[in-house]
Amino acid sequence: MAILGVLAVHIGSAVKELPEILRQLLDRGQLGVQLFFVVSAFTLCQSADWSGGPTHFRAAGFFIRRIFRIAPAYWLAAVAYFVIAMFTKSPPPDAVSRLFASLLFLNYLQPGWVMSDFPPGGWSIVAEVFFYLSFPFLYAQIRTARHALLGLMLSVGASTLLSRLMLTLDHSTTGVFASVAVSATSYFGIVAQLPVFLCGFLAIRMNPHAFSWRGSSFLIAVVIVLSCLTKSIPTALALPYFGLLFAAFLKSLSNDPPALFVNAPLIRIGEISFSMYLVHFAIIDLIISLWPAPLSGLSNLVLLSSATIATTVLVSHATHRYIEKPFIALGRRLAGPTTVNS
Repeated sequence: MAILGVLAVHIGSAVKELPEILRQLLDRGQLGVQLFFVVSAFTLCQSADWSGGPTHFRAAGFFIRRIFRIAPAYWLAAVAYFVIAMFTKSPPPDAVSRLFASLLFLNYLQPGWVMSDFPPGGWSIVAEVFFYLSFPFLYAQIRTARHALLGLMLSVGASTLLSRLMLTLDHSTTGVFASVAVSATSYFGIVAQLPVFLCGFLAIRMNPHAFSWRGSSFLIAVVIVLSCLTKSIPTALALPYFGLLFAAFLKSLSNDPPALFVNAPLIRIGEISFSMYLVHFAIIDLIISLWPAPLSGLSNLVLLSSATIATTVLVSHATHRYIEKPFIALGRRLAGPTTVNS
């Protein structure tokens, strides 16, 4: 479901003359990234718990598996978008530097590189990689819901203080350290997003019967609609707030999964969601370039959505099968037995 939200916001941004409330709802599709972060932390913790817990956790095997899970497809996408930009757009003067920063997951070296086009949306993958680096420590420390809640509160406080501090340094300080600090504490940085990941830890540690999927779904819907009416919530508070809602929703699904949210089509979309994330930017651009008329109104939104989702699923099925799966299998063989096998 997370990837469908991401597709919604990017498809919606291409269509003009939409009702304002619909525009706002489509924009909330960006929260699909935060839902993915919560799911990522939840599933990694769950896999580690099922495989013996902290005493059996092998960090080396974990890192090998995770890098082979995301890096090959991400690297291929980065190079592909770079080549496309060279031939179809006017790339920035530092395009080569941006590409190598993306390949090395070093986008935080320059604030302008965080939102690199190689690939578009790569900021979330870089944040995920930095979360992987911190996972062994976090997993060893967060063993109860109280630990998770304390970590969440500390991370929210640190994120708020550091982001405000970086605002004062943004235009007055130079150098690599300042650039990294400004980038990491922005909305797209790991400091701002870490509380969202910690919501996944809270979900796995909380009471397994604390929430119902009906109640949590209703609450998420209400909060998203209300958020469309106001933009006054600071990012440092809004991200963990939605993270907590997604954690409650995810926990409720793990207890009593309804067919509405857990079914074969959505499970398959979840399996290929990483490929969908990487390729959908190019597919939207291609479809728009071939569209016979200006994109405006509800009818064009429906048509563009249908064409984009169908094409993205087809392409992603192939990239998942021929790129992702072979490298995932290779990573598992190289890593050997380990706790986290997702």
